[in-house]
Amino acid sequence: MVEPLLKDPISVQDMFDAAKEFLAQEFGVPVHIVEAEGAGHTKAATALPFKPAIMIE
Repeated sequence: MVEPLLKDPISVQDMFDAAKEFLAQEFGVPVHIVEAEGAGHTKAATALPFKPAIMIE
């Protein structure tokens, strides 16, 4: 199981970009995907790979 992931790693950013439209449609609000380093919010420090910090404003 690990070997295929090493050959073709999953991009976290690509995964969330692919889910963006679904999330916007599901919740009926605009969804913005921002990397933690560029978020400028204190909660961004809690984000981990595949475990995002979700902000609702």
